[in-house]
Amino acid sequence: MIVGKLKVDRYSPGVRDGACQGLRRTCRLGYVLNLSNNHYFKAKANLGQGTNNLGEFKALLFLMNSTLDEGIKKLQYFSN
Repeated sequence: MIVGKLKVDRYSPGVRDGACQGLRRTCRLGYVLNLSNNHYFKAKANLGQGTNNLGEFKALLFLMNSTLDEGIKKLQYFSN
């Protein structure tokens, strides 16, 4: 598959994680989507107050949306 001028591997691996910390339960997420051996897309976001589960779930949704935005139809993701 071609994304822009990049040839994307058969399955695009992605990694995601979400976490909360502190008394205010500040929630954050981050993810990386590998487009090929030498090209990747990464992002992070602050979600405000929430739980660890919210951060984990939103990170998965962000990763899946980025996969669709890039025109990738097969995603293999890793999580803790």
